[in-house]
Amino acid sequence: MILFNIVDIIDIAALAFIIYEILIFIKNSRANQMLIGLLFVFSMVIIANIFNMIGLKWLAGQLKNVWLVAFFIIFQHELRSAVNEIGKVRVFRFITKKANITIIEKLVKATLQLKDRGIGAIIVITKNNILSHVEETGVKLDSAISEDLITTIFTPYSPLHDGAIIIRDGKIVAASCILPLSEKPSIGYNFGTRHRAAIGITEVSDSISIIVSEETRMVSVAYMGRLKTDLDKNELIEYLKELIS
Repeated sequence: MILFNIVDIIDIAALAFIIYEILIFIKNSRANQMLIGLLFVFSMVIIANIFNMIGLKWLAGQLKNVWLVAFFIIFQHELRSAVNEIGKVRVFRFITKKANITIIEKLVKATLQLKDRGIGAIIVITKNNILSHVEETGVKLDSAISEDLITTIFTPYSPLHDGAIIIRDGKIVAASCILPLSEKPSIGYNFGTRHRAAIGITEVSDSISIIVSEETRMVSVAYMGRLKTDLDKNELIEYLKELIS
């Protein structure tokens, strides 16, 4: 008689979940093409072993190595998306949500400090798209998020006050970064370079931009090329919670 304990049940459930996620990943990406190639290689290996075909075994072994390398290179975007999907599982989502709320609280405090002092700023929060090319235009920091640090960075005449800061994975990864300007004529003449830059980065990525105007002391948020303006504290918190899921 086969006996199951709690460890066996967890083991089977975990294995079923992993297989399910792999099958969904294959179904929703180009990986099904690679799966066909992998089955072809395995077929070659079986045939070569059955008939002891030395040349074919060597070729199958080489193709197997090439396939593994090619899989990770070609499908790096899909693999990253798959990892992101894991973060949407309820238990992970709960942990991520708590961390995001803490980040939002710090960013809102920093934004309000900048607003009260009449200091202009652009804070870019990355989501799935990594902005390596933008980060390289600035100064790498890799610092913990702090309202005092953000305020200091944007204080006039500080070495890093020009440009934007980039927030990624809960850290300030770079400051004084140059953003692409939006060419939209619908933005309006009353918005200057800072707002065009903040909107521009959201047109080419899924990032979020918080903008503080030094002239009007108005707080705005840009996302997907759209701008929400004149947000108060509660509106800013709720909108960021909605965007940073």
